[in-house]
Amino acid sequence: MINPEVGVPLVAGIVAAAVLIRQAFRHRERMAEIAANASRPSVDSERMARLEQAVEAIAIETERVGEGQRYLTRLLDDRKE
Repeated sequence: MINPEVGVPLVAGIVAAAVLIRQAFRHRERMAEIAANASRPSVDSERMARLEQAVEAIAIETERVGEGQRYLTRLLDDRKE
């Protein structure tokens, strides 16, 4: 029979080593996944690009409406004179 003073630390050491090895493998897998995701553009950046284009288009249309209002105001002002 194995002496408990030797057997308990031995079993605990083996379990701890197994847990640490598994954690090391999981950490390596997670780092590889993060590196793979960082290399490709995310969906959020694509959405932001579309959003920027939409805001620019709205700004252009708003400026056109403003120019039309200024033109009509000038025409109406010229009629009064």
